Amino acid sequence: MFEHFWLLVLSVALGWVLLSKKRSSRHSNTSLAREYYDGLSFLLNEETDKAIAAFIKLLDNTNDSVDTSLAIGCFFRKRGEVDKAIRLHQSLIAKPSLHKNQRYRALLELAYDYIAAGVYDRAEVVLIEITQANVPFVNDALKSLLDIYEREKEWHKAIEVAKRLSVKTRANMQGAIAHYYCECAQNAWNKGKVALAFRYLKRGQAMNPKCARVLFLRGEYELRCHHIDDALKSFKAIPILSQSLLSEAVNQIITCYEKKEDTKGLYRYLEWLYSQSKNNHITLALVKITQQQENPKRAQELLYQHLTRYPSLEGLELALSLQANPLKGVREMHLIESVIKQLNKKEQPYACSSCGLRTQTLYWQCPSCHHWDTIRAPILEQHRSTHAQIA
Repeated sequence: MFEHFWLLVLSVALGWVLLSKKRSSRHSNTSLAREYYDGLSFLLNEETDKAIAAFIKLLDNTNDSVDTSLAIGCFFRKRGEVDKAIRLHQSLIAKPSLHKNQRYRALLELAYDYIAAGVYDRAEVVLIEITQANVPFVNDALKSLLDIYEREKEWHKAIEVAKRLSVKTRANMQGAIAHYYCECAQNAWNKGKVALAFRYLKRGQAMNPKCARVLFLRGEYELRCHHIDDALKSFKAIPILSQSLLSEAVNQIITCYEKKEDTKGLYRYLEWLYSQSKNNHITLALVKITQQQENPKRAQELLYQHLTRYPSLEGLELALSLQANPLKGVREMHLIESVIKQLNKKEQPYACSSCGLRTQTLYWQCPSCHHWDTIRAPILEQHRSTHAQIA
């Protein structure tokens, strides 16, 4: 039904083109008219492929139908018939009568065809040609180039294109560019080029001082280099930038304190964090270390207060493990703990603020909408007691 609608629109447009040609010429073009009526007949008989072939032949013989040609090419691409779209746009580009802007517009559509077909190298060649011309489609070509370089993980090229796009459109590309530098740093680190990795991180932080990923990577690399104090400094800066990344930062901070064998320092820091934010992860970490310091009563009281306001399966699991004299039998308690662990595994605590994707893993770039820095863990809301006064 959808494709029939578009073909009907195309047939009307072509009919208008033929009518215009007939009015502007003393002699009607009977060949064009016959091809048009053949295509219309195929369409009415629901012979879609034959109708398309007839209209393409008509387009090839009509000089003033560029917009219609582009429309049918786009239709082919959306329909999944990319090969037909490519042939149509290539034949259109070959026309010597095309104006400059018409030719580059057709080139842009051809690049879209190649991208849809997954032929990124050909698309790149076409898009680069467009970006080197003084035409209105340069920004669209740059955006498509950037998308290709992200998909192909060509981060150096992505940096150059993003900088150029930022100048031309005045769009804020600093956040994305900082992530490109982080990707370069990871590649350098994996190749054993430690100094180069730190230089890329420095460039990323200069591009976007609020990029938490730079701090994560710097802390991780410092930790691997056994520079524990420097790593701790980087990880402690993360909660200041983003409360939604606090849980991830706390994991690394705990690791640093454990390597320093500074349990008291960790306890003081967690208590300070807890006074600033009643984050679920912070509270549970504080409860565990309080229990380890042989203060089980304080640990249970702290956990009970937290679960009353911010109920969670992870907190309930910890509460069951802290029970010294469980009311249920040992077998039943193990069963409850097992069920809670399975439910915890099924939780998807991260969500993309752009497209709504939910996931168990923190991604710096959303795998669905491909936006950067949009996936975060939601900040816990205080639980409203059922015994609260009704307004």
